[in-house]
Amino acid sequence: MNLNSLDGKIVICENDYKNDLLKKLTLNHLFLNVKFFSKKEFIESITYKYDEKAIYYLMKNNNIKVDIAKMYLQNTYYIDVNKKYNNRKLDYLVKLKKELLNNNLLIEKKLLSSSLKNKEIIVYNYPYLNDYELSLFSKYNTTYINDEGKYNHGDVYELASIYDEVEFVACKIGDLLTNNIDISNIKIIGTNEEYNNIIERVFGLYNIPVKIKDRSTLYNSKIGKDFIKNYNSDINITIDSLSGYDKSLINKIVSICNKYTFTSDYYDVKDLIINDLKNVHLNEYPYKKYVTITDISSPFNEDDYVFYMNFNMGSSPIYLKDEDYITDNIKPMVGLSLTDDINKKVKEFYINKINSIKNITITYKKMSTSGESYPSSLINDMNLNVIKCKKDITKSYSYLSSKLDYAKRLDLYYKYGASLTDDIYISTFKDIDYNTFDNRFKGIDNTILEGKLNGLNLSYSSLDSYNKCAFSYYLKYILKVDAYEQSFEAMVGSIFHAALERGLKEGLSSEEVINDYIKENNIELTLKERFFISKIKDDIDFTLNYLRKQNSIILFDNALYEQNITIDLPNKYGIKFTGFVDKVLYKKFEDKDLLAIVDYKTGMVETSLAKVPLGLSMQLPIYAYLLKKGGLFNSPVIVGFYIEYLLNKDVTSKTKTYEENLEDNLKLVGYTIDNTLYLSEFDPTYSKSDVIKSMSTKADGTFGAYAKVLSETQIDKIIDKTDEVINKTVDAIGLGNFDINPKKFGYDDDYSCKFCKFKDICFKKNEDYIIYDKDITATYLEDDENA
Repeated sequence: MNLNSLDGKIVICENDYKNDLLKKLTLNHLFLNVKFFSKKEFIESITYKYDEKAIYYLMKNNNIKVDIAKMYLQNTYYIDVNKKYNNRKLDYLVKLKKELLNNNLLIEKKLLSSSLKNKEIIVYNYPYLNDYELSLFSKYNTTYINDEGKYNHGDVYELASIYDEVEFVACKIGDLLTNNIDISNIKIIGTNEEYNNIIERVFGLYNIPVKIKDRSTLYNSKIGKDFIKNYNSDINITIDSLSGYDKSLINKIVSICNKYTFTSDYYDVKDLIINDLKNVHLNEYPYKKYVTITDISSPFNEDDYVFYMNFNMGSSPIYLKDEDYITDNIKPMVGLSLTDDINKKVKEFYINKINSIKNITITYKKMSTSGESYPSSLINDMNLNVIKCKKDITKSYSYLSSKLDYAKRLDLYYKYGASLTDDIYISTFKDIDYNTFDNRFKGIDNTILEGKLNGLNLSYSSLDSYNKCAFSYYLKYILKVDAYEQSFEAMVGSIFHAALERGLKEGLSSEEVINDYIKENNIELTLKERFFISKIKDDIDFTLNYLRKQNSIILFDNALYEQNITIDLPNKYGIKFTGFVDKVLYKKFEDKDLLAIVDYKTGMVETSLAKVPLGLSMQLPIYAYLLKKGGLFNSPVIVGFYIEYLLNKDVTSKTKTYEENLEDNLKLVGYTIDNTLYLSEFDPTYSKSDVIKSMSTKADGTFGAYAKVLSETQIDKIIDKTDEVINKTVDAIGLGNFDINPKKFGYDDDYSCKFCKFKDICFKKNEDYIIYDKDITATYLEDDENA
């Protein structure tokens, strides 16, 4: 394209082409009067556009999801509201469009005809416009320009498998880099997610940095997950919960939320916001120059070297199917092109695009990870010469890759008797430690680690994970290979928590809270799950009644619920410690703030304090630490820190009724201060407590044998030890210490690995275990008489 010819014109193209043209104008020192639109923007400017209000309206009034609402809205462009089509689908669109117009939800922003009358419009690189789009452009002075196929490419390379294909391309890229080709000019197209994972692995062996386009989004980032986890109808509460994150990321989320100020209850627009999070891409990549994975519709320059992989049937080209809402049988009624007609243009586009790229290498595989694959039909259409390739083992850019390849050949030799007579690997590798495996963690690049650690939040769960096994923490929290999926059991726990909080604060019934929770979180339950949920309503109501009775006994008359507490830690990465406390009961007493901490649990947790110095079983100490260090109170004194088990139905006493046993199971389990003055302010029944499990006193006023009491000094020691363990763990994480080091207490107790999701990944050995005394005691508290 002659760049000077753009002066005074309107150019309609996608953003990649716009940026490419602007770059060329800058390099040529051309300052022209050019107005750029995307196709979507131009059509909206001469018809109408819609925003989040229209999507929200359709979702709410038709009980549909975001994608369906958008699909309906996009199809309204093809509909004449003054026409009756006598077709169910089309007439339904007419109805929706009229509703949207009547509610001023379609925003007409038409360009003045006079402003377009004498303007030339260039439609640049939109090779398969449909009839509707062509009819719109035909009203103006429009010129169509597409990439022209000026190069005739003759060869396509056949590889046996997807792995061979990826390694073939890695070797070719090695040739280019050896010849001083700028890595920024190397592009890969045609791949999908199956390829992307293999490319990351193989290119890693070759030390070739590669960036996969638009892979990381706000939605799958840690801040995005925390945003969704803490989502609240008052969006300000949700935003406040993100205070520990980078401000630029918080601002991105705030910008999204600001689009929905038309509603006061942000639960109504949660799906819309989640959809927006999925479409905000993050530029998280540590290298400035890299191979780029992009798509065939991107602009390419003369000095680009393009590798077209996956030149297989079903992928090249990607044909459209007759599965749009407006199907082929009714498309002529609204002036839309038939699928076959568009697919002819798709085929022409692929051929022209390939032949417009000066330096292109085309490859396909015979086998994918899922089975046999077939070459693209374009090979015959373009008269390409198929070159069958085998790996050239005489040349390699990766020592490690060659060793792995040699190991595979040895497998074939030992298992099936394959020949190794002429194998150059025999003379190259004298010893590759064949049939041995070193499972030790080999370290992580400091640049990558620092990027992962910046803004990281440590919590009880991640602290426990690291100290159970550092490698498990690495997989879960650094590599993030453990995709979060809320289990039904976790959802039951969340429902229980919500019911107790709102039941106590707002006086709501369990049914009201459960219905609200299911609606607000868009949860779809199976019949089995619905049955179970209906059964736990009685448990929730029983627990609520008991807690109201418990509250009538407890003298602490103030309460905080669902407290999210963040504590700054002394480290260069900005790592913070964050925790969530279900309930804090408190009272001002003289110049002190007396506190009792309660955490609800639907499953059992270990409450022993013996493993605290090891960073294990620290849930109760963490609560005390958060309240002591978190700044919520000026002069906090921890009177008690407890677990309240919600679904414990064990009958422990045959002399009590079933209901009395249930109430006994709901008593607080944990540790209490031995200061009877403070304790009496909390639980006046402490001599034979109706509130705290096993709490009692003897006739002489001393505590009973089963009472779990600590001195104030001991509680402070626990908090200090917790602080020490947290900072020690942060230091270890900062140094990249992620060794495989599961723990055992006694040789028969597989403490760390029993429920670990990654136990099939690490290939742990006996020597990897750190073994502690099975009868470990809390020696760090032994200076006090109550130890």
